[in-house]
Amino acid sequence: MKASIAFLISSTILIVNSAICNTVAFGGGGAYGAHSAGAFSTFVSLLPQSSINYTAVAGISVGSLNSLGLAQYPTNSELAASNFMLSVWRTINGSQSVFEEWTGGLVAGLLFHSGLYDTAPEYKLLKTQVTKTAQRKMSLGTVEINSGLYRTYNETFTLSQQQQAGMCSSAIPVLFKNQDFNGGVYCDGGLFNGFDAVTAIERCLEGGSAQNEVYLDIFSCFSYNLTGEAAKMKTIQVIERSFSIRGRMLGFRSLNFAKQAYPNVNYRYFVEPLETLPGSALDFNATFINELIAIGSQDAKKIISNGNNLEKAMKENRPVIIYP
Repeated sequence: MKASIAFLISSTILIVNSAICNTVAFGGGGAYGAHSAGAFSTFVSLLPQSSINYTAVAGISVGSLNSLGLAQYPTNSELAASNFMLSVWRTINGSQSVFEEWTGGLVAGLLFHSGLYDTAPEYKLLKTQVTKTAQRKMSLGTVEINSGLYRTYNETFTLSQQQQAGMCSSAIPVLFKNQDFNGGVYCDGGLFNGFDAVTAIERCLEGGSAQNEVYLDIFSCFSYNLTGEAAKMKTIQVIERSFSIRGRMLGFRSLNFAKQAYPNVNYRYFVEPLETLPGSALDFNATFINELIAIGSQDAKKIISNGNNLEKAMKENRPVIIYP
């Protein structure tokens, strides 16, 4: 009789806890996505499994590639997923692993193609590394250029479609060519969102979780502290800086929308570079990638030691207009 009661109690606890839904959103940032991968590995190693068993993941731009990496493994396999994400980043050895110039160089890209660079190497990388359909809920954000609408692709699509959706989401306007896919023409989801908090939350809610049972973490590649003399920047640097500013602004816009729509969600961790990251978002040199991974790991340790900070980050990043 006692054993039956104990079993009933334990079963009830499992049913109650099953509604808890951890969800994570990865933002864009080119090579700086290695920072998020390094930070995520520290989360996995330092936080209890109950905090990082993510039911759902939402990605934008390079965050969609990190999301595809995480989604190669089912929930409760975060350590294996993190090791896989790091191994993929460490297979990258220079820009030639991600993009290349068109025949005819940058002039050909400017005049005859939809982007300065061809991302055929990136697609080859995805085909090689992403070999399973998503094993957990996953949403990849991209923008359909003809309509100007934001669209997400999820785990219900085929493996080939998920790979192509990753290409769409990471097709940085001007720099990388647009992607023809599923009857539309797509580019970087960062054109609409820096990180997609709303979709990350809604993937939990659709599973039956109440708002107060949802726990959201954000991994962003964009630093709050901008350094460097803008007057000395060249064209590519200006483009990168503009995407950084825009991505951060749009990401927090998404967070504000999420907070208004879902005020009772547990807004937990906001992980970002604590100082401006060195180098360039287009620098995929292996040594630089490893440096970014290490910085991400150290930043995550500091953030974790200070406790939940996402609500604070939202308050500190409300839009401010300064009049002269």
